[in-house]
Amino acid sequence: MGVATLNGVQDGIAAVLGMNFPDAEVYTETVEGGFQGPCFFVKLQSAAHSQELNLRYHRTHTFDLQYYAADKSNRAMLDVADRLYDVMETVVLDGTACRGTGMRLTLITPS
Repeated sequence: MGVATLNGVQDGIAAVLGMNFPDAEVYTETVEGGFQGPCFFVKLQSAAHSQELNLRYHRTHTFDLQYYAADKSNRAMLDVADRLYDVMETVVLDGTACRGTGMRLTLITPS
């Protein structure tokens, strides 16, 4: 595998979400007027790039996956959060499996 580009990782995450949550739209850009659930918004939070050995580099990408439930219930959001831990464990980029690590949940109740 070549370099894992930011767009490539974002596309890989969006593909995993699309396969595992076929009833939810997946967005990688903001939507004017707000998101209507069920949907996901995939957003890069941070990225790091460091040299390890000779021409070997290590990249870390932190993405924020926001889920908007159709019924806006905590129960629906928690069900999706539980599934996300499983489905985001492996993201395939250019035929290579990359492991999702450091996953955590922040529940923001819509008003």
